[in-house]
Amino acid sequence: MDFKVPIVKALSRKDVNRAADIFRERVDSAGLKMSYPIPIMDILEFGYLKKLYNYEWRTESMQSGLKGYTEFVERELVLSEETYEGASAGNSSCLFTVAHELGHVVLHDRQMTNRLYEQKEIVKLNRGNIEAFKDPEWQANEFAAAFLMPFDQVRKILTENNFFPETEISFEFGVSDIAASIRIKNVLKELKKDPSFRPEGLF
Repeated sequence: MDFKVPIVKALSRKDVNRAADIFRERVDSAGLKMSYPIPIMDILEFGYLKKLYNYEWRTESMQSGLKGYTEFVERELVLSEETYEGASAGNSSCLFTVAHELGHVVLHDRQMTNRLYEQKEIVKLNRGNIEAFKDPEWQANEFAAAFLMPFDQVRKILTENNFFPETEISFEFGVSDIAASIRIKNVLKELKKDPSFRPEGLF
């Protein structure tokens, strides 16, 4: 289903990967040591979102199909009760949703709060009418993938395992097979731009 979203500053996949790396480093430096799978619920439950971005988080009952949203005015990350329960139980889809909402905070907080503070009109268009790199939902999805499945670690697995990398990535990072497959495809797109990376059998 197409729905309306605000246009945001254009970010390439490389930009988003770097933002995810920086966020991971900031969380680690703040005291939550990074390991894999990423302990993403600890970022919320142990107050790192508040500490680093001054955002609270909460759950609420949402209509079927809604998983979560980010409230820039109130500075809140909101998860559906089902998403929270699933993420706490280790459900990979729900954990991806949490990472997606974290992406909105990391990538879009300053843009959206500045627009609201300056009382600028926030123009919303159907997603189908927005270039992907300016689509906040595309960016948040890319961030979630990059945060949960770091570029360098995925590259290492692709270098060492040319036969079943999806299975290894899914197990290593606690993501679904579909998420692993999409991440591999997108990492390979970036690697093809780097002439120094040409492991036999990947291209």
